[in-house]
Amino acid sequence: MKSKSLTICSHCFCPPGLDLYAQHLKWQIASLILNPPPVRTTLVVCHGHRSDDAATWDMLHDIWETVRPTELAPNLILQSLVLTPSLLLRRAIGRNMIAKNCKDDICWWIDADYFLGPGCIQSLCEEVYPEDELCYPTEVQQNHDHATGDKMVEDARGMLLPAIDPSLFSPRKRDLAIGGLQIVGGNLARRIGYLDGTKWVEPIKDVERGWHQTSEDKAFRKGLKVRAIDLPKLYWIRHVAKGANVDLRGKPIET
Repeated sequence: MKSKSLTICSHCFCPPGLDLYAQHLKWQIASLILNPPPVRTTLVVCHGHRSDDAATWDMLHDIWETVRPTELAPNLILQSLVLTPSLLLRRAIGRNMIAKNCKDDICWWIDADYFLGPGCIQSLCEEVYPEDELCYPTEVQQNHDHATGDKMVEDARGMLLPAIDPSLFSPRKRDLAIGGLQIVGGNLARRIGYLDGTKWVEPIKDVERGWHQTSEDKAFRKGLKVRAIDLPKLYWIRHVAKGANVDLRGKPIET
């Protein structure tokens, strides 16, 4: 396999009382340590200051200080992009920053609840090239139901490097490049960013609302050539609670 390099951009925000996404991100980071990438892989996590999100901050600190990822996965580089709420809570903003500064051949905008199993990154590098536009996997492995995913995460709370049990998952076909499955060539990422210069990357004014569930991934798809790829051993952890349903202080949002 011709050597390539990869940037993965992941967002994480946990309002008070809901640390679920930090737990999911822990699984994602664990997947890159337990299954060391065969090429240089940079995971950039967009997250808030500790005063805004202690759950994510403390989990990342534990990973960095206790696991020492580079000793177990020499090709893995873990980076933080610490953002204020007005920049963090709409993911297109962080995605655009990372796209414009991407130094690698491939850029993957992922969600924190994906786990990359053995061979996943190797297959990605065989399928995607620097000039490619938008690619997405045709199939993911998802928990049988939401309760199974939640229990799996809860059972691993005391572990820093949890591993997937494939028997808890079933295949699910995908026919669209949804927000967590958007992969582009590095040259395209550098050239156009992620909705650069549009309303989607303007700082948020109503930060108290919390996570902004927007349609930026739909806007990004427009005008791009889209290609489906085969990406085995990609797992999606299902869960009941939704961060978009609570505000910045963890209170339910009235609908």
